[in-house]
Amino acid sequence: MLLSRRFKESFKLALAIVMAYGIALSMGWEKPMWAAFAVAVMSLAGAGQSFHKGAMRMLGTLLAILVSLTLLGLFPQDRWWLMLVLSAFVGLCTYMLTGGSGRSYLWQVASFVSVIICMESIPQTDHGFDIAVLRTLETGLGVLCYTLVSMLVWPVSSAGELGAAARALAATQHRLYRGYRALVRRDPWDLTARLCLGRALLRSGQAAQGRRALRAARRLDRDGRYTDLIEATAKLGAVGAVTPPVAQGAPDAAQRSAS
Repeated sequence: MLLSRRFKESFKLALAIVMAYGIALSMGWEKPMWAAFAVAVMSLAGAGQSFHKGAMRMLGTLLAILVSLTLLGLFPQDRWWLMLVLSAFVGLCTYMLTGGSGRSYLWQVASFVSVIICMESIPQTDHGFDIAVLRTLETGLGVLCYTLVSMLVWPVSSAGELGAAARALAATQHRLYRGYRALVRRDPWDLTARLCLGRALLRSGQAAQGRRALRAARRLDRDGRYTDLIEATAKLGAVGAVTPPVAQGAPDAAQRSAS
C-alpha cells in the first residue's frame, strides 16, 4: 500500500509535536506549548523551506532575548520608558519586516517574542532571565525535533526541482546570449557573405536580388567598418549589369548575317 504525500507529512508533523511535548514535560519545563508551536510553524511544503523558517525563528528568538534582557536591565522600575523603547523596537521590526527580504520572519519573531518576555517580566523583572532561557530552550527543542523527523522519516529532497530550475535558467540565458549576439555583435562572416552574394548578383545582372543582399549587409554593419565597400559594390547596380567581354577573333553578328 502506497502512502500519500499528505499522510506522510501529517504523520511527521504529529510525531515531531509528540516528541517535543514529551521531552518538554519530562524535563519539567513550564510551557511545553512553545516547543509544539515551533514545530507547527515549521511545517512547510519543502524541507529546505522548513529548515530556513526554523533557523529564522531561532535567530529571531535570540535577538528578542538579547533586546528584552537589555531593556529589563536598563529600566527595571520604569515601566513607561520600558514600554516606549519596546514599542520603538517593535516599530523597527515592522519596518524591517516589510522590506521584502528573505529574513522577514526573523523580524516578525523578534517583535512578538520580545513583547512576550517583557510583558511576562513586568510584575517581577527578576524572572525575565528565566523566561528568556525557557523560551530559547523550548524553541530550540521544537526546531530540533522537526529537523530530525524530517531528515529521518520519509525524507523529501528538492534536488530534482532545483536541477530543473537550473536547466531552465541556463536555457533562458543561452537564448538571451544568442539574441544579444545576433542583435548587437553581428557575426562579420554573415556580413561578408551578404556582401559577396550582392556583388555576384549584381555582376550577373540580377539587380533586385543584389540590392536586397546589400541592404541586408548594411543592416549587419553596425559599426560602419564596411560602409565604403558596400557603397562601392552598390554602384554596380546603379550603373547596370556588366556586359561580358567578346572574345578576340570572333566574328560580329552583322558580319555573320552579311556573309
